[in-house]
Amino acid sequence: DVLLDKKTHWRILSGDDILLKLAEYYQPRQCIFLTSVPGIIQSNGNVIEEFYVGESKIDELDHQSSIIDVTGSMQNKVMIA
Repeated sequence: DVLLDKKTHWRILSGDDILLKLAEYYQPRQCIFLTSVPGIIQSNGNVIEEFYVGESKIDELDHQSSIIDVTGSMQNKVMIA
């Protein structure tokens, strides 16, 4: 999503960032992320189908997962989740 900003005129605001701010404010017990793909597909073809806070699967993300696009890296999206 594109957001008008007085300092930089515009910037990209990811839905993940919005959910993080809402979660910080409302303190829900859990948040659920849904996608239209079977999981987080890594460059080596492995799929992380699900993960939970504190699991080492988050650390399994490879270098490709840290490449940044306009809404941030996949690794950042997983860390927000």
